[in-house]
Amino acid sequence: MARFSTRELSLIAGIEHELATWSDGGPLAIARIQPSLGELLRLDRVASYGIEEWSDSFRLTFGEFSRVSPLRFRAAMDGAMAGGFRRFAAYDARRPEAWNRNIVLVHDDLERRGATTSTVAAMLPSLGVTIRQQIRVLVCEGASMLGWVGGFREEPYTARDKRLLQHLVPALARSLKLDRLIATSACVRAALDVAMDAIAAPAFLLNAGGVPVHANAAGRQAIDRDPCGTRLALRTAVRAPGRAAGLSLTRVECGGGAPYHLAIGSAPTEMGALSAAAAARWGLSSRQSGVLAWLVRGATNARIGAELGISDRTVESHVAAIFAKAQVATRSELTAQVLLRCDGRG
Repeated sequence: MARFSTRELSLIAGIEHELATWSDGGPLAIARIQPSLGELLRLDRVASYGIEEWSDSFRLTFGEFSRVSPLRFRAAMDGAMAGGFRRFAAYDARRPEAWNRNIVLVHDDLERRGATTSTVAAMLPSLGVTIRQQIRVLVCEGASMLGWVGGFREEPYTARDKRLLQHLVPALARSLKLDRLIATSACVRAALDVAMDAIAAPAFLLNAGGVPVHANAAGRQAIDRDPCGTRLALRTAVRAPGRAAGLSLTRVECGGGAPYHLAIGSAPTEMGALSAAAAARWGLSSRQSGVLAWLVRGATNARIGAELGISDRTVESHVAAIFAKAQVATRSELTAQVLLRCDGRG
């Protein structure tokens, strides 16, 4: 990061710290970073939003637009998204194009792609900006969009501006992914706990010393298989985050006490072979086998649908059939069964 100034490095560090911190009952990290992001990129307006397909159109899952009330911004976006057009903005809302994912773009970049005509472009003047003033990145997980992050200013953008925002994309993706997991949990009051149970990869809630105080089924399986190695890796992750190989760490603040950390591991490298073996063991169809392969990697229904080219409702139907054949009730239980291999234990 030597190509950035001391001031820029300080702002980047602050933004990354906020994005790595989940606050119970507080505003989303993406909202907390708006002032710093605006200062870093010298933006007149900072904006971010997430969307989901809803009935015959789309709707906001979150939305922030500086100097505009949330109600006014939501109303403007609802108007732009009405009708269910997949290209109400300069991207495919259901499955952004590969060139549009996780890459910082300005208006000139979009114009060269011929992707600037949209109902959002027509709506922006009502918010005091124009499409030509934007810099943005579509933060994605695979082909699934997690959120739009960027802003607007009259001064032309430079390659340096784009590098600054590009540097923040990994931290933005981690934060927005966690927000999505929590937002889609069935019980808001137990959001963190429920979100962990929805994660197929090993997940642990750690105290300030790196000791697990809670784990999902895949996490408990990891501890059972290698208790000393797993616990050592978790302690190391908290004490020396730079050495946390294979673990994504998010700081969790609760009530002003000592912080906790949410640690999410990577799915085992042999998971593909194990899911294929489990699919054969349970007599899954080819489509169900494909859904299972994504389920055990921790993919959401939206991402599975995007990757396989099927609707969310079809994904839900396949998931229900897989659960019935595997005789499980949750994704974490399903992953645990897949990890049992074909050795007579399952």
